[in-house]
Amino acid sequence: MSKIRELLLGSVTDGVIHHAPCPVLVIKLVPRSEDCASHPQSQP
Repeated sequence: MSKIRELLLGSVTDGVIHHAPCPVLVIKLVPRSEDCASHPQSQP
């Protein structure tokens, strides 16, 4: 499971999640083109 998680999140993110002394929230950035495609009403 660890290798799959690392593949999906990235090695730096995986390292921070496992070694941070406090809780960590990971947010994946959605590229702007995908954001606009999923919400066609928001386009001017």
